[in-house]
Amino acid sequence: MYYLLSAIGAFILVLLGIIGYFLKQHIHVVKDLTKSVNLLSTIVSVLDNKYKNIIVGCDQRYGGLNLRITTHGRRIDEIDVEIAKIQTELKLTKK
Repeated sequence: MYYLLSAIGAFILVLLGIIGYFLKQHIHVVKDLTKSVNLLSTIVSVLDNKYKNIIVGCDQRYGGLNLRITTHGRRIDEIDVEIAKIQTELKLTKK
């Protein structure tokens, strides 16, 4: 009976050793994954800040450009109206 209990105890110790080994490996993997996730979070926030800064820079650079395009569009519309008036006057004088 003593030998049987000793064998069972040794078997349980071996199983606990195997479980402990795999738990140790799992803990290392989890630590590595945590480091990777933290690094990725840092990279994403840096890229997000750069993206926001680019948007602000574009708005500053091209805000004046949009104003100029709008102004030129209005002037072109006015010139189109004047050209249409001149063309109608020319047609009337040719008759």
